[in-house]
Amino acid sequence: MNYKSIAIESINKDFSSIGGLKLYDFIYNSLKINDEVEYCLPEKKKNNGITQQNKFKTLVSSFVCGADCLDDLEWLKLDTLFKQLNGGAMAPITAGDFLRRFNKRSIEQLQDVHTNLALKMRKVIKPNEKNFELSIDSTPHIQTGLKMEGLQYDYKNNWGLNSQNAYDQFGFSYGFDLRPGATYSGNGAGSMIRNIFHKLDSKTKKYLRADSAYCNLEVMNTCINQGAKFALAMKANVYNPILEKNKNTIKWKKTKIKFFDSNDCELAEAIYTKDDLAGGLTSLRVVFIRAPKTDETYQYYAICTNMRQHEWKAKKVIQFYRGRANCENFIKEQKYAMDFKHFPCKKLNANKVYGLIGSIAYNMMRMSSFLINENRGCLSKKIRKILLEIPCQLVSHARRLTVKMNFKRKEVFDCCYNKLEKLVARFYEKST
Repeated sequence: MNYKSIAIESINKDFSSIGGLKLYDFIYNSLKINDEVEYCLPEKKKNNGITQQNKFKTLVSSFVCGADCLDDLEWLKLDTLFKQLNGGAMAPITAGDFLRRFNKRSIEQLQDVHTNLALKMRKVIKPNEKNFELSIDSTPHIQTGLKMEGLQYDYKNNWGLNSQNAYDQFGFSYGFDLRPGATYSGNGAGSMIRNIFHKLDSKTKKYLRADSAYCNLEVMNTCINQGAKFALAMKANVYNPILEKNKNTIKWKKTKIKFFDSNDCELAEAIYTKDDLAGGLTSLRVVFIRAPKTDETYQYYAICTNMRQHEWKAKKVIQFYRGRANCENFIKEQKYAMDFKHFPCKKLNANKVYGLIGSIAYNMMRMSSFLINENRGCLSKKIRKILLEIPCQLVSHARRLTVKMNFKRKEVFDCCYNKLEKLVARFYEKST
């Protein structure tokens, strides 16, 4: 190739590389997110500059655009489309001050808003889904700094913070709580689960699945009181006495389920007597699955559930619990898509707010992913390539900004945009 034939010239026109941001502006405005967050935003110090609502929206939009830190606001504010859709520009220092001004009560309110918005987005995309399958798990956020609040070593000797996350079967985030690094996974799970299930209507069937860190009385009673069914993994020191007690009566049956990378698995069931259970219950059902380890020994796994035999067979309980693995995939997706591997502020509360805003942005992207793939959605990298990173020319005339895209990209964009408009319109029709 003759590179001498390529010349670079300047042009007096305005361009943007994120033409698809208009779709997320529509999601933000149609769901009335500004109205939802207005009461939990801190008061403004000065009357000049952009409003608190636009500061919040700017941070949400920056997450959607793939900003890795607050400093990325410097290059985003140079983009005319980003600036126009978010009511102006905001410097990184302003963003940091904004995050630090949230108090404990306003953070609790923002967590509540996050759950409400997730439910709203789910109803727009999946209006006829009656099963609500919640998965909850915690994850470490390894940090390299020393002065950030909450930095501690966890049980794996990771230095950093810890967060508790809750997702439904479609990948929408309903709970995000950033905590000191040494916090035990199950701490505070009961209140998070209760706050989510409490917002569901009586016609929705509620289910919970979680690993052994959440197999405790608080979580069980929360589910029972909320009318939810649960499937919780049990620790070996809890299920081993049950196995020993029932070793002469327990019946093992062959199953086609593959577990422990083995095709020779067997299923069995037993009763787990538990004190202080809510709802007048005195015992729970335990479903065991085992696979041969050697000729005489087995590997075991146990699931504790309040679903009786006439409701779900043992095979279905195991298959339902295995869906919990998706929770780890959603956590991984959020960590990389929103760069939750790092947090920008020294104050733990400020980082909590940063994470909650990022979780709202993640849900907006998750919502848009079902416009691309109606059944499963898709990952953020693909979403950004198809719906966000659309090169365009900006033409400003008579106080009107026109976004000009390549006709092939615009065709795909319009298809998704029109589909979203219909879904939102149908949602508000049903709501009224």
